[in-house]
Amino acid sequence: MTSRGATAHVRLAPPVRAPATATRIRSSWERCTARGLPHDVLLAPPLRAVDGESRLLRAAGPVLDVLDTTLVREPVGVLLTDPDGVVLARRGHDRGVLDALDAVCLVRGATASEDAVGTSGVGLALADGRPAVVVGDDHYLRHFAAFTCAGAPVVDDVTGRVLGAVGLATPSGQGHELLLALAGQTALAIAGRQAARPTVVAPRRPAPPPPGLTRFEQLERDAIAEALCRQGDDVGAAAADLGLSRATLYRRIRRYGLRAAPGTGVSS
Repeated sequence: MTSRGATAHVRLAPPVRAPATATRIRSSWERCTARGLPHDVLLAPPLRAVDGESRLLRAAGPVLDVLDTTLVREPVGVLLTDPDGVVLARRGHDRGVLDALDAVCLVRGATASEDAVGTSGVGLALADGRPAVVVGDDHYLRHFAAFTCAGAPVVDDVTGRVLGAVGLATPSGQGHELLLALAGQTALAIAGRQAARPTVVAPRRPAPPPPGLTRFEQLERDAIAEALCRQGDDVGAAAADLGLSRATLYRRIRRYGLRAAPGTGVSS
C-alpha cells in the first residue's frame, strides 16, 4: 500500500547529527538503498495476524502496563515487535502521537522492520541487535521525519537470540535523547520476564533526586539507577545495557545525583 500525498523528494544521504551515530545510520541507509526502498513512498506490507498469547507478549504485558501508566501524560507512543518487526502491541495516551503513528501505518500487525520502513529506531535495533535512536530527518523514509524514535532489542541473554524489540516514538521537536535509556530498560525488563527471572538483582534506595526533574527525567534516572544496580555499578556495562555511551552515562549520573562504584570516577 502506498501512503497518500507522497511527492517527489530526493535525498542522497542522511543528515546525521553525531559521529557516534553516523556509521550505523549511514550503513542502514545504504542497505535500504541497495534494496531499492524509496524515500518518499511508504509501502506498507499487509497486516499480519498477531498471536495474543505468544510468550513474548505475555511476558511484556505487565512491563508495558507499568510503562503505560508512567507515560500517561507524555507524548510518547510505545511499540512491541517480534523479531521480524511485526507490531505485537501499541500503547500510548497522546491522541496526536497515536494519530501520527496511524498515518505511517504503525499499528498492531504492521511491520516496522528496516526492510519495510527503512531506518528507524526499531528497524535499526532489530537489524544490528543494539539500541538505537533515530531523530527526524535521519529516518530513511521522509514520512517518519516528524518523529524521534528509540528502539532496543529484547535479547535472550543465554542464547543471544533477538526475541523482538521495544520502540518509543515522540514528536521530533521534543528531542528526548533519554528515550533510549527508557527503551533499553523496558527491553531488559521484558527479557527478564521472558526468562522468568528478575532483572534487578538487589533493590536499593538511590540518593534523593535533584529538584525540578520532569517526569521523563525521573523515568530516565530510575532506568539508569536500575542498570547500575544490575551491573554492580559497572558504568561501562550499564551504558551498554542502556545503549548509551560511557560519556553520556557519566554526565547523567552526575546530573541525577546517582552514585557509581568507587574507582569509576563518579560519585554523588
